[in-house]
Amino acid sequence: MRRTAAAIAAVIVASQLGSMPAQAHDEVPASTLVWTDCGERIQCATAQVPLDYSKPHAETIDLAVTRVPATDPARRIGALVLNPGGPGARGVEFAQAAETLFPDLLRRYDIVGFDPRGVARSGKVRCLTQPETQAVHDAAKARPTRADFARTARLARQFGQRCLENTGERLLGHLGAVDVARDMDQLRQALGERKLNFYGLSYGTYLGTVYANMFPNKVGRMVLDGAVDPHLWVNAPLEFDRQQAIVLDKVFNRFFDWCKATPAQCAFGGGDPKRALEELVDKLEAHPQQVTENGRTRVVNGFTVLLEAMALPFSRDLWPAAAARLVRVANGEVSLIGATSANERFTDFDAASAAIECADRRYPSLAAVKANIERTAAEAPLFGRMLGYAPVATMEISNGPVCAQWPVRPKERYTGPFDAAGAPPILVVGATHDPATPYQWAVNLANTLQKSRLLTSDSESHTAFGSTNPCADAHVYGWMADGVLPPVGTICTPTA
Repeated sequence: MRRTAAAIAAVIVASQLGSMPAQAHDEVPASTLVWTDCGERIQCATAQVPLDYSKPHAETIDLAVTRVPATDPARRIGALVLNPGGPGARGVEFAQAAETLFPDLLRRYDIVGFDPRGVARSGKVRCLTQPETQAVHDAAKARPTRADFARTARLARQFGQRCLENTGERLLGHLGAVDVARDMDQLRQALGERKLNFYGLSYGTYLGTVYANMFPNKVGRMVLDGAVDPHLWVNAPLEFDRQQAIVLDKVFNRFFDWCKATPAQCAFGGGDPKRALEELVDKLEAHPQQVTENGRTRVVNGFTVLLEAMALPFSRDLWPAAAARLVRVANGEVSLIGATSANERFTDFDAASAAIECADRRYPSLAAVKANIERTAAEAPLFGRMLGYAPVATMEISNGPVCAQWPVRPKERYTGPFDAAGAPPILVVGATHDPATPYQWAVNLANTLQKSRLLTSDSESHTAFGSTNPCADAHVYGWMADGVLPPVGTICTPTA
């Protein structure tokens, strides 16, 4: 989760929404999708849905939708809706890459993506400007101390106020999974589908879980890849954040081990990559460098290095190229990193990610957030405190200070149940060394769902389908195309 991707106590919010009035939602007329060509074999449309489903005939919001038609129309099963996670990731662009990412599924399904409410072309949340975001990143620290928390809390509070000023309370109050699940059902109806076929990644697995609980009799074939533990996400955010930071540290240490063991593929550090990274971070923390490109100046500091390094654990396939990149940075080519960390795209992502997360989750207090960060820092020494004090949306733990002071209370939050009683089987996929959604979360979700099958990828990757794991690909395809679940206990190993 986050761009890339808790526990004082479990916080159970009294306002349970497990029996959300799906019947009232059924009274909302389905939107009409008018498709227009918007690229080679790509179609676009707009779905108009209620902003507030308790007032279905009042204010609406437009959702951007895209479709890539199935390449084998004679064997077409129906539409497959995707969500790439985030929260805050753009579903339209994700689906438009279907021919590259999911060619086998595209033969049997129309691949459909949508930007969830608050994201990109669907009523984009606006908070800071790009220069303001850049200034926050430029001042971020790789080695913050406890004394820095006051500044972190102040910036987080200011961020929330700017979101309120620039976006408004109406939209911010209706961004959580409970409303997105209703939007997904509106999209199902607009597509003319009796059931929703869905592939969700990362945070998208939480959306799929909520949908399956609110609309169990509308679930078709569903895959939840890189699974989020739904209870931790919404009811125990401190424990969620802690576990996520710890697993990121653990998987990053696997990169260090790989680098030491394969010097032909990893020249970074001359046999001691951990020490080399720490020295590079300390060097740029003490002596930040300014880089000017395309008329804009940014700072490359120790935080920039760690932010860049955070991407490494997300796919083992990236390790050789990333190691070579770190060698060049250590040799002085600092302009290679940090170019996108605060550009317009990630400025938009940060806003949507934080606003959605704060709509879903409720932190007990700012003091509890601070205590959790300190506990996490002791258990995840590489990234724990840095992430807790980092700019908004660097990782889920980075949003704790924001959400603890968020100025808008959502009208509704979904807090359970999560067993999807009455839904057909759901395929849950987890990687054993996932750096963003720990494998145990996939196990937990599979155990929580009344009907599920767990597919395990023995790999270092965030999500498994579409990576270098033909075994996992075959089982996901077998379920989505043929309705055949993998055998119980299936473990897939990547080819490289």
